[in-house]
Amino acid sequence: MSQRKQKKVAEALREAVSSVVLFEMNDPRLGFVTITQVEVSRDLRSAKVKFSTMGQAPDRSKAVHCLQHASGHIREQIGKRLRMRHVPTLRFELDESIQRGMEVRQLIEEARRQDTAEQ
Repeated sequence: MSQRKQKKVAEALREAVSSVVLFEMNDPRLGFVTITQVEVSRDLRSAKVKFSTMGQAPDRSKAVHCLQHASGHIREQIGKRLRMRHVPTLRFELDESIQRGMEVRQLIEEARRQDTAEQ
């Protein structure tokens, strides 16, 4: 499997999963979910779907559980949208890079305020 095809499939899956989650799932446990990245295995049989969501840790764990529980429905909808021989098995993981980035930015801002206060 070429990496180019793997990337194309991953991007198509990201768009399809985003669309299903955004427009077809009305579960209040999800909140605001953004699909950030999809990593597809070389044989295209499985995919790791990374997502971010706003809220505290309990809200994020509810979102992970909700998406894992709905993965069959999401796969079914993807199968209707994309022309693929096999729709990959989806595994959802929380992408904490955005949250970490916000924390780092907050630390930087705090350090700047302390520097200006000391001068």
